[in-house]
Amino acid sequence: MNEMTTFDFNGNALRTFEKDGEHCFVARDVCDCLEIQDAEVAVRKLDDDERGTCLIRTPVTKNMIYVTESGLYTLTLRSRKAVTPGTPQHRFRKWVTGEVLPSLRKTGSYAPAPEPVIAVPVNADRALLNNEMNARAAMIRECRTTFGREAAMSLWPMLGLPDVARDGVNELAGTARDDGEGCLKHLLNQSAGGGMTVKQVLSNALHDRTTNGAHRVGCKVDVPRRQSCIAISNTHPFLSGVFEGTQWAGNWRDALLSLDGACRSGNPMKFGKRPSRAVIIPQRHIDW
Repeated sequence: MNEMTTFDFNGNALRTFEKDGEHCFVARDVCDCLEIQDAEVAVRKLDDDERGTCLIRTPVTKNMIYVTESGLYTLTLRSRKAVTPGTPQHRFRKWVTGEVLPSLRKTGSYAPAPEPVIAVPVNADRALLNNEMNARAAMIRECRTTFGREAAMSLWPMLGLPDVARDGVNELAGTARDDGEGCLKHLLNQSAGGGMTVKQVLSNALHDRTTNGAHRVGCKVDVPRRQSCIAISNTHPFLSGVFEGTQWAGNWRDALLSLDGACRSGNPMKFGKRPSRAVIIPQRHIDW
C-alpha cells in the first residue's frame, strides 16, 4: 500500500507516491493538470513500463492507475501546448521539471512557498480571533489541495468566513498569451454566490432548464439552433465585475472569440431581462 503526497497546481491536485524507489503520479491528476480530456485513452497509449495500477490510500484504499516519471514526461510532451509559453500545460511542465522533481529527488518531498497568514478583516466578527481564522484558512487550503478549487470555494461560506469572492480575491487564471482559455477559466472559477462557482451554476442550469441561474451570471445555456453550446453576454454587470482589473476587462468578447468554434450571436439575446449580443462557445471547452 502506498502513502501519497499531494501538491497543488492551479487548483488541481497532483498526487505522488514512491514505488520501488521511483516517484509515481496518479494518472488522472496528471491529465487534469494538462487538460487532457480523455485520460483513459492517453494513458493507454503509454508503454507498459510507463504506467500501472496499485493500491493507494486516498484516505480510503482503492486501486488507482499511475504513471511513472517517464510516463509523466511522455504525457506532457505529447501535449503541443506544453512547448507554448503562457499555456497551463507549459507552466505545468516547467513547474514539475524545474521544482517538483528536483525537490523530490533531493529531499523526498516538495515544499512550495509558504502561504500568507490571513489577518482578520476590520469588519469581521471580533470574536473570530486570528488563530481561529488561520485554522479555518488552513482547512480551505487543505480542501483545495486535496479536492480542488471548487470544493474549497464551497467550503468557504460553510466555515463562516467573510464573503470576499466578489471583491477581487479570486485567482486569475491564464495570461494574455493563452487569452481565450484563460479568460473562460477565470470566469468559470468565479464565485456566483451561495457557495457556488459560475461553472456549477451553468451545470445546474443544463440539468434543469427551468432555473434562470445562468442569466444572473451573464450566460445562457439554451442557445437557439446551437446544440451543446453556451452564450456569454458581451455586456453584463456580473461579467464586468468578474473581469474588472484583469487583462480581459471590457473586452472579454474578443478573448472568448479566439476559442475554437466560438462565434458571435449576431442578433441580441435575452439574459433574463437584459438584451445583449453574445459570444457562443461549444461546451467542449468546459470540463464539466
